[in-house]
Amino acid sequence: MKNHITKYFVLIGGQTRKGLVVLFALMLFTAALEMVGISLFLPLLQLLTTPEEAAENLVLDTLKRLLGAESQNQFIMYFCLFVLTFFIFKSLALGFVIFLQNRFIAQHRALYSQNLLRHYLDKPYIFHLQRNTTELIRNITVLASRLFINGLLPILQFAMELLIITGIGVVLILV
Repeated sequence: MKNHITKYFVLIGGQTRKGLVVLFALMLFTAALEMVGISLFLPLLQLLTTPEEAAENLVLDTLKRLLGAESQNQFIMYFCLFVLTFFIFKSLALGFVIFLQNRFIAQHRALYSQNLLRHYLDKPYIFHLQRNTTELIRNITVLASRLFINGLLPILQFAMELLIITGIGVVLILV
């Protein structure tokens, strides 16, 4: 597996590698959002099941005073609205990151095909006489798609899922 990933990084250019660093940072951000989302459930459950014990919780009590909630029911409503708003934001952020991943793959697949075509066009005329044109066209279209859609995209998706699972595991261990 490591050998395949190394081969992919050799084939792609420096601009693509820089874009991967940005995507990885965004994936870390979404993993952090997942961690916060999981950690919001325990206070919410405590508020809904045992509001008396939740009133004794220092963090929840401080949050209640900051929000200016006059009653426990009003605080529960505010907290539920906060959790709902957070999960809507988290879902939008995750959708945006997935959109950026797919756009990144499409743009860099096209860039790779363009560079490969330019490389072929820069070859001497003899090169084209000795090669089958269908192989060159196949390399430009099919192999570029395989490299990015069947190679790099699954690696990105696996890395994102691994970050999320690791983050959730850390939250569950700490909480």
